[in-house]
Amino acid sequence: AESPVNSAEHKAMPNDAEVSPGWAGVFHRVENGLIVFVFAMAIVLPLIQALDRVWPFGGPGQLRFDGHAEYMKQAMLWLSFLGGLIATRPQKHLRLSTGEFLAESRWGAPLHIFAMSVSICICLLLAEGSTVVVWEQFQQAEKTGRTGLLHFGIPNWVSEGIFPLALVLIALRFVWQSSPYVWGRALTAAIGIGLSFVLNHPGLVEEHLYPLAGLILAATI
Repeated sequence: AESPVNSAEHKAMPNDAEVSPGWAGVFHRVENGLIVFVFAMAIVLPLIQALDRVWPFGGPGQLRFDGHAEYMKQAMLWLSFLGGLIATRPQKHLRLSTGEFLAESRWGAPLHIFAMSVSICICLLLAEGSTVVVWEQFQQAEKTGRTGLLHFGIPNWVSEGIFPLALVLIALRFVWQSSPYVWGRALTAAIGIGLSFVLNHPGLVEEHLYPLAGLILAATI
């Protein structure tokens, strides 16, 4: 028979594979389905290339298709960001703040909101930078008329849009996980967006360099 202690631990630590009900569950299933598909593609493509070398019907080259290297590059990109997005679902992503270990203390909730706010700020800054990269690729393709296409006619910049999209979704998930209360989530979002706005303006950063550096350092201690 299962002991009460083990039963309590099982209830307190939900299975990572479980999905939430409602719309959240739909989104979780989409996440799971996408990463399984991309992971399977990353496994199958090298196998096809290996089989092509020993294919007995018609000799080498019968199974080969153009764009194998580009597909693998895009698959690794998608696996990286989908994996990061899924890791934030059970809150098992890498954390640098010791405030997360003080969750049961009286300062646990404010420290958690503060750490999440800085994480949101970083995600938004990275999302903005990656959006600029994707937009520049789109503009270059429009200007030159030469667009890098995957095998199915999908432009490379469309596939690379997973970069900013995943970062924005991670930031939204951090907002949701920051507090069980609406006011706590609103406060977290406001602090994170405000920090990203300040850090995105060199004049403000130079003017408030030491306080900003102290805030970011405090979030990682």
